[in-house]
Amino acid sequence: MFLDRVTRRGWRAATCLWALVILALTSFPHPEQLITPPPGLDKLVHSAVYIPLAFFFARWLAASRHQLASLAWMPLAVPCLFGLLDELHQVPIPGRTFSWWDVAADCLGVVIGWGVAAALIRAGRRHE
Repeated sequence: MFLDRVTRRGWRAATCLWALVILALTSFPHPEQLITPPPGLDKLVHSAVYIPLAFFFARWLAASRHQLASLAWMPLAVPCLFGLLDELHQVPIPGRTFSWWDVAADCLGVVIGWGVAAALIRAGRRHE
């Protein structure tokens, strides 16, 4: 399977690049001028954007031999903290606001991404 051939460095690069994509997307002022989404759709987008971040991060930690990789809370806590910090970074940007609901949606995406990664990792270990 392709995912099994991705190295620790590959997962780290994917994690860092996706984090930069998130920061770039959330740094545009006045996002409502680009598209006016239906109510609640932005929460779905928040979750969807954080699924890959958590997936990549969980795979990076699973491929790492560092002792921090054994901390079960890391793949959930770090991307959720990133979501919180991303919301805070938007406060001074015109047209952007901080929202606990956005943080919650980010964390929901993190849980989904982590769950998918954990399931694939477990499935891969069973086939070894």
